[in-house]
Amino acid sequence: MVAGLLSEHAGQPNVVVMPVRYRAVDVARGLSDVLGAKHVASDAPLDALAALAGATVILVDDGIDSPSRFREPAMVARSGAAVRVVAAAPVGTVDACHRVGEMVDQCRCLSTPAPFHSVGFWYDDSFRDAASAIFLGARSMDQRPGATA
Repeated sequence: MVAGLLSEHAGQPNVVVMPVRYRAVDVARGLSDVLGAKHVASDAPLDALAALAGATVILVDDGIDSPSRFREPAMVARSGAAVRVVAAAPVGTVDACHRVGEMVDQCRCLSTPAPFHSVGFWYDDSFRDAASAIFLGARSMDQRPGATA
């Protein structure tokens, strides 16, 4: 699902996928495989950050409910001389996605349901398996009681 939002980056040279936190490491690896991009951990040693120079860096998380999670990884990407920084997640709040969008060049969020509740609310039982949560997708918004997309 998120991979579809980022399809313009598939097969492009100089694309790096970076998780915003440890919980998103599998998501970032899976997305980098789908896009044919490099994967760099956000806590990578300084010499690994050389891969960010001149690259489009895609920061990935399982959801965007706290803009502060993206602040440090965005700064790392910028300090690594990334030419473009994109934040991506399958679900998030309208406000959080807007605020993350102010920190990066583009924020791609599949859905911004209201009421939001929490990131985990929008996933099925495989939520803890971050890679399948992203690639199998967030639960359909019309499947959640009382929710509107």
